[in-house]
Amino acid sequence: MCSGTSDTHVNAIAERVEEKMRLSGLRPLRSEVGARAGGWVLYDYGDVLFHVMLEEKRQFYDLEALWRTIQADPNLID
Repeated sequence: MCSGTSDTHVNAIAERVEEKMRLSGLRPLRSEVGARAGGWVLYDYGDVLFHVMLEEKRQFYDLEALWRTIQADPNLID
């Protein structure tokens, strides 16, 4: 998760990450590109979710706190 300072900044961050992932041979399983104008971009790479959000959305949804409360799945731990 990371924050951008404007919709343009959020889009630029997301596009750069997508470009680097593509160059590494990875494509998202799902992306919420339509949400870009809303200040939140999501890419789902399977084991990795990538969020770019405007700071006010990041604070409002507080996904970091949500993830901290989820128990680790012992089947996924090496």
